[in-house]
Amino acid sequence: MANKAVNPKNKRSGPKRKITKTSDNQNNTKKFKKANIKDLKWKTVEITKDDTAALNMEDLQGFYGLEELDNVKLVKDEKTGKVEFMVKEPETKSNNVDEPSKDDKLNEEIMDLNDQFGDFKNMDDFEDGELSALESDDLNEKELSEKEASEEENNDELNTKVFQQVIDHEKILEQDLEDDIDYSIAAPKWLELGCNINKHVLNRIIDQKFKQPSEIQKEVLPLIINKNANVIGKANTGSGKTLAYSIPILNELFEQMASGAIHKDDDPIGIIFTPTRELATQVTKVMKSFIPKNANEYVVLPITGGLAIQKQERLLLNYPKSGNGKIIITTPGRFLEILGKNKELVEKFSKIKFLVLDEADRLLQDGHFDEFIKIYELLYNKNKEILKKTKNLKFWQTLIFSATFQLDLFNKLENGYTKNHTKKDTVDEKEQIIQHLMAKIHFNSKPIFIDCNPTNHLLPSLKELKIECLPMERNLYLYYILTVFPENSIIFTNSIETCKKLNVFLKNLNVDNHIIHSKMLQKKRLQNLENFTGKVNNKKDGKPTVLIASDVAARGLDIPNIKHVIHYHLPKTADTYIHRSGRTLRGNTQDQGFSLMILSPQEAMGPLRKLRKTLSGNTGETTGKKMKWQNTIDSMLIQDDLVGQLKERVDLANELTEHEVSNKSVKKDDTWLKQAANDLGIDEGDSDDEMNAKNLLEFVNGKQDYHLKRNQSKKFSKIKDSNEIAKMKYQLKQSLSTPIRYNMRQKYLTSGLVNYADQIVKNKGHESVMGLQKMNLADASRKKHRSKR
Repeated sequence: MANKAVNPKNKRSGPKRKITKTSDNQNNTKKFKKANIKDLKWKTVEITKDDTAALNMEDLQGFYGLEELDNVKLVKDEKTGKVEFMVKEPETKSNNVDEPSKDDKLNEEIMDLNDQFGDFKNMDDFEDGELSALESDDLNEKELSEKEASEEENNDELNTKVFQQVIDHEKILEQDLEDDIDYSIAAPKWLELGCNINKHVLNRIIDQKFKQPSEIQKEVLPLIINKNANVIGKANTGSGKTLAYSIPILNELFEQMASGAIHKDDDPIGIIFTPTRELATQVTKVMKSFIPKNANEYVVLPITGGLAIQKQERLLLNYPKSGNGKIIITTPGRFLEILGKNKELVEKFSKIKFLVLDEADRLLQDGHFDEFIKIYELLYNKNKEILKKTKNLKFWQTLIFSATFQLDLFNKLENGYTKNHTKKDTVDEKEQIIQHLMAKIHFNSKPIFIDCNPTNHLLPSLKELKIECLPMERNLYLYYILTVFPENSIIFTNSIETCKKLNVFLKNLNVDNHIIHSKMLQKKRLQNLENFTGKVNNKKDGKPTVLIASDVAARGLDIPNIKHVIHYHLPKTADTYIHRSGRTLRGNTQDQGFSLMILSPQEAMGPLRKLRKTLSGNTGETTGKKMKWQNTIDSMLIQDDLVGQLKERVDLANELTEHEVSNKSVKKDDTWLKQAANDLGIDEGDSDDEMNAKNLLEFVNGKQDYHLKRNQSKKFSKIKDSNEIAKMKYQLKQSLSTPIRYNMRQKYLTSGLVNYADQIVKNKGHESVMGLQKMNLADASRKKHRSKR
């Protein structure tokens, strides 16, 4: 609510004018009368897309609209403490406008003020209680908010009017639908599925250039839409699973929009559970791309951690029959938190029509996401309770999708296999998966298992390569890959600390990179991901960029134009490797992607062998002869002379990285220790030396903590003085400015077997390596095979 002051009519500044001033508080209050909040005349203030400020605001925090009042003030009764609305009475005009009344003449005072100061008052001119009334908005904000909250509870009609715009979805859909589209020509393959896909959904499919359904979509859509079947769908990463379960849900949403039921029925349509926030964001983006412009954007509502839970609760609770939250995309942790705080939402969400588990293998894996099991039991028990009371409710349709369901894929690669499969096990694998899921989830009928990749876990166009090196050389070969084969890449690591170190390391080498891991704030994660995606899709720039990520980014991220997935560490399980590798080959712009592993000899002989064995589907020893599974993947061709030239850069960057990371860690430790010392009541003056980890623990425990002392000494040994750091930065700058030359025997651009000057003229030369032609990993692989022949 905004109280808007009444400005005097615009006049030229000049002679004196008469302003009525009351000297009695009683006379002043006569101009205002008490008013009920229901009788206030609100004026809508539209927030349009032309508003630059609104366009720059990514999150309006649930703010739907604004209305204002004229000639209204708030007055607090000092005795009761209540705040009342006072509305100014309209002025009665006399027959002779220029002739004032007798009372006006008595109280009239001539003031020499320009019109622009007409509303100004000196502090001495305020009457008793007038100033406190004007200040009540600021000084009694808490009391006013409580007052407004109680008014909202008692007046749903006012709440709807002020904060909720009534959207005519039927009219929006009429404008959105083009009658002249011939779907038999524009989308013949989709019509051949034989299932009734809503025309508005088909329009978006055509707009997004999905010319024909993928294999998983062909199989599951008729079952879900025509037969209302429960479905378990297994398909490779990037095969269109999201659209496969989105289309039936969107069908129902558009039917409710067209019929007007969206404002009559408050029950949600479906809930989509995902294991990560990034995947939830990705699914939300796909769903919202189908929603017409000017429709309620909150019909598709993400409920994830890291964002304001108050806004999420407000959107779900305060606006009944608005269409908010018809489709929920959520992570288990945050959704359980909301259900725990608002029990009425348990009943609401038990009435869904669709329950979707995306990346279900991770959601249902033992020891992971216990929150989902708790949520499921809450909704199932409530649904069962309502079904006994009414026949109008049906049990929801369950849709389960993932790229990996095979149980062996979840075993730790370091620990070996817990079970050797027989031929009978292989034949009954589908039935085993169904029984495993039915033991965790209730179905109203036996689910249908659709497997679109029974043999290959990875796409055939994905090329796998490996580099074997010592553990201390990982950074060297990583930089070699990024330098010789500069492409948009994602680097996966097994630890957050490694992500942070690589981020600093590559920055020191002037490699554009972004970072994402689970300990980052959610808004920062989304911002980094958005920046990375923007640079990847920026064709004008043409410069490659890198995303450094933990396994939080291994699932669901749909970013086109990713050429390389680099495993800085081999993942701990085979299913993680499959999902990591699936981040390439997204969309229709790539014909081949690459999955590169940087391995130590121990990883090559242990986890790699088990990984290759698992992916082949042969987890048991079926033959007497031992197969060397680690040799089933090609080694990448390495140019040793280039590696030698890059080593100086990498060594300097490593030292600078260790210094920066250790320095930050020590400062962080000191901050934490000072806070701990203050909490314990320890003053820094209690010790002769500066308070640090060692003497703090000595003070508390009476003895040294040798492990902490050793850890601290390691950090301090990596910190260098400012002069040494400046020297190393200068050396690194000089090294980066010196070009890397392929075949060091060449002294001139035109000498040797390769004429580099000719390459430059024909735009065939490598950007970073003189004397080397532009090439990709496929070329390097082919060259290796030719050298073998």
